[in-house]
Amino acid sequence: KIALSRTEEDIQNIIDEIIDRYGVMPEEVNNLLEIARNFHNDCVNNYNIKMSLQAALNIVYMKVVDDTYTDYLRDVNTILNLKQKLPQYNFELADGLTYDNNAIDVFVYLKENIVGGIQILPENIKKQNQKNPKIKTETEQKHDLFEMVYGIKPQIIYASSSGFIKGQLPEF
Repeated sequence: KIALSRTEEDIQNIIDEIIDRYGVMPEEVNNLLEIARNFHNDCVNNYNIKMSLQAALNIVYMKVVDDTYTDYLRDVNTILNLKQKLPQYNFELADGLTYDNNAIDVFVYLKENIVGGIQILPENIKKQNQKNPKIKTETEQKHDLFEMVYGIKPQIIYASSSGFIKGQLPEF
């Protein structure tokens, strides 16, 4: 439930439910929530990165239990890099559900309109040759869905963990 939370109110409701059901909340859970809140507030307030509380919780959770954390850090660093190079656009880190459905890491906005979607891959990933070019990969199918919904073809960029973009900047 924590990972599905989108607002501070959602988090507080879960905390209340945990306390009602189990008594005092373990310090480790409290620490996890506090770190996620701080990370979220830092990204939103200090770096002007649009990010749901759910995305922040996922990042913190992944740092604790999974190597996927480096993917999130690469995404955040890439957004910071893109914001410097393309200041006319706003960038929003996609939540896990959006990524699962569309293989999109970042939404790109011009004013309030979505003008792009970006999938960020590690710089050292090389595109594998497909045995049958007529068969689309799962990622290509997800990108097709994104294009059907938003009318925009997603772009793939390659970046280092520090957010340095290899190759051309995306164009919107």
